[in-house]
Amino acid sequence: MNKALNSSNLRFILLLLILLSNFNSFILLFGIVVFGGILLLLNFTKSNLDERVIFYFGLALMAAAQFLFIYTSDYGKNFIINTSIALLLSCLALLCYLIVKSSVLNMNETFIKKLLNTFFLLNIVAIALQYLWACYQTSSLVPFMVSIPSFGMSTGDHLKGLFVNSSVTMVVMGFYTIYYGVNKNKKVFIAAIAMLLTTYMSGILMFFAVLALFAFFTFSFKNKIKVLIGFLVLFGLLKTFSPHNLSYAEQIIFEKISSRTDPARKVISYQQTLENWISSPKSFLVGEGAGKFSSRAAFITGGEYVDWFPNELVYKSQKFDENHFELWNNRILSIRYKDGTHNQPFSFYNQIIGEFGLTGLLLFALYLFYYIKKWNTLTYGKIILPFMLGVFIYDYWFDYFSIIIFFELFMNLNLKRREVQ
Repeated sequence: MNKALNSSNLRFILLLLILLSNFNSFILLFGIVVFGGILLLLNFTKSNLDERVIFYFGLALMAAAQFLFIYTSDYGKNFIINTSIALLLSCLALLCYLIVKSSVLNMNETFIKKLLNTFFLLNIVAIALQYLWACYQTSSLVPFMVSIPSFGMSTGDHLKGLFVNSSVTMVVMGFYTIYYGVNKNKKVFIAAIAMLLTTYMSGILMFFAVLALFAFFTFSFKNKIKVLIGFLVLFGLLKTFSPHNLSYAEQIIFEKISSRTDPARKVISYQQTLENWISSPKSFLVGEGAGKFSSRAAFITGGEYVDWFPNELVYKSQKFDENHFELWNNRILSIRYKDGTHNQPFSFYNQIIGEFGLTGLLLFALYLFYYIKKWNTLTYGKIILPFMLGVFIYDYWFDYFSIIIFFELFMNLNLKRREVQ
């Protein structure tokens, strides 16, 4: 591919990444359709098609089939809009995958690395400016330590870089930490610090757990020691600059997640999903329908998740209303400290099982099979993939393209040499 086309791809996909990082619904739609369409026109080939396409297309096809042939007793304007939003999200996820795969396959590897480094630099500059603003607001060089409303323990919420919230920043910076670390790039230290600054403790603990397991089973003794030292340094930084967040994480792990008398609502949500899954042959095989049990579409049309959705179009299926909506609504959120990750019913696994059943799980298994069959080709992808599987516990990330598009970007880059061959 010539240099001019590489440069054009770089500019278009960088702009797309910046637009998707905010994931305002209307900006997101504009970015994917306009800039994504341009990128596909420039790069699309038959080699873009693999098992992952079957997964994305399969979910969209299932959403349509559920609507047309299976769950037909609740037809009405609101029901149709709910299904349309769920179907749109599936189609956009497919389009995002095709954009990334085609762009990576057709771009020179040097330009792809330049793209990743450019976005990283922009995000780090944004985080640095936000940190300085937090210091100014709190009159402290360590705003995590102050007792000022919206700062202190919550300071990390303001350090979101180019993204709309710090949890997304943490996951993406986790990808970068793994990518730079495996490639022995000194930017790994900056990426790790940016990840820690978000204080998104659920994601940080998942990152440490995945990396520790990978190091234990695959690293040499010398590298195990290096990882252990790195963990101790990062733990020391958290303990020094954000002790309250670390204490909060310990409390959640030992008092809530493992509690039998007062379990976290995340745990309850999985119990609800499994109980519903085995409640009938239809639920087991095909789920409750896209947007009808646990997904971004279900919460959007549920009426209390976003402010912009019209009240007259509110729709909640009976299964959603009786299960996950009871775990996350305005009544519950009016109580302080009830909105942490451990209390959110959001999870890709709740979505794939609750809305698509066994068929959805088989489609996802096919998606994973693409990476598993190329496992020996992967380097940093061997850590990014299980990390992504871990953070799927926390949200509907296939419905939020700001994380999944970076995941696909890193994974496709790691497989680029094999794809070209």
